[in-house]
Amino acid sequence: GTINRRDGASREKPLVEKLRRERINSSIEQLKCLLAPELVQQQPDSKLEKADVLEMTVCFLTRLQQRRPMKTWDQLQSDFSPELHAPESLSFGPREVK
Repeated sequence: GTINRRDGASREKPLVEKLRRERINSSIEQLKCLLAPELVQQQPDSKLEKADVLEMTVCFLTRLQQRRPMKTWDQLQSDFSPELHAPESLSFGPREVK
């Protein structure tokens, strides 16, 4: 039969999930601060939900992309901290062949 064990991995799951949620919430708050004028213009006097912030960010970036081409993922990474890592499959534009 199977043995029910409470090993370290099962105890770490809630902590890992909590840290993941904190990162998501922190990033959404940063988006709110960065796009504050845009968000207020679109929804004045309104408490924004996380989904609202994400949707408005997508709209803002779409309009921005239409005005000028987006940077590649590598270019974006060079603009931010070295801790920012992304899967190679993600790209915000044509990838350059090295």
